[in-house]
Amino acid sequence: QHPLVREKALELTKGCLTQKEKIQAIFYYVRDDIKFGFPPQADFVKASETIQLGCGQCNTKGTLFLALCKSLIITARLHFSLIKKEIQKGLFSGVAFWLLPKYLSHSWIEIFLDGQWIKTDTYINDRAFYYGGKQILEKRGWSS
Repeated sequence: QHPLVREKALELTKGCLTQKEKIQAIFYYVRDDIKFGFPPQADFVKASETIQLGCGQCNTKGTLFLALCKSLIITARLHFSLIKKEIQKGLFSGVAFWLLPKYLSHSWIEIFLDGQWIKTDTYINDRAFYYGGKQILEKRGWSS
């Protein structure tokens, strides 16, 4: 409901003719324009603050993605789960990595489009991080 979120959603989707185009515009904004990073407030960041900061991680980017969708009456929901900390090896170095708990909070979005729920998770990364991660997953033989 924050005016900055509503204004950003309208700006991003100006000229979009379909729900899918609107969702794609939001997706690329959150993925590419909100850089991957860890705000000082951790997960306690409002969507409007993520826009102002210009950075976020999966949970704060997820909150922003959801807020942008909801401001345009796009049905979406946010999910949370736990992931092993090893998935973030390389983002944290040295003792910082070893101080992390064994499992970390992770979120992703589902969007209701064309009568079905569509999961998306790649919004957590900026473009360079996304493609780098995808290469690592392929080398490990994991699905990307």
